[in-house]
Amino acid sequence: MEQFENALEDANQALILNPHFLKAYYRKAACLYDLDKLLEAKTVIEDSKQHGDYPEMAKIMEKIEKEYQMVHFKVKN
Repeated sequence: MEQFENALEDANQALILNPHFLKAYYRKAACLYDLDKLLEAKTVIEDSKQHGDYPEMAKIMEKIEKEYQMVHFKVKN
């Protein structure tokens, strides 16, 4: 439904209620990625690591790294 702003707010509220809720970190990172806020998404992923491991985070991190590689390649050429 692409209501990323609403989903981001839901994830933020979930993290206020439970700062150890890894799925909320995942959803927050996914929303930020979809909103083209890559640095913020990367920060959320890194912050989540102090609370445990959530395997789906690696998929978002891969997407972020690919985006950075594409941008870096375009700038170089």
